[in-house]
Amino acid sequence: MGLALYAVCTPANNPGKAIELNPEYGKAYYRRGISYLAILRPTDAVPDFKKALAIEPGNRAARDQLQATVKLIRRIEFEKVRTRSTHPSLCPNEPP
Repeated sequence: MGLALYAVCTPANNPGKAIELNPEYGKAYYRRGISYLAILRPTDAVPDFKKALAIEPGNRAARDQLQATVKLIRRIEFEKVRTRSTHPSLCPNEPP
């Protein structure tokens, strides 16, 4: 059990710790962004993808993921607006 716990807590598996140890490690920001997406927090992922790109401008994975995440956020916002406008009774306390 102790060995498995150690494996989970290493900087390689903990992007926040990797960033703490080396703030210029672009891959850690990318991995943390992916982690935010996995727990359905896309708005938190965007700054990490941007930071990964600032550190590593040629990082195609970070660039592609940033674009996809921004598109996802726009889609989520669009769906919120669409739901409010097509079902106003579902959101009685929100302005139209």
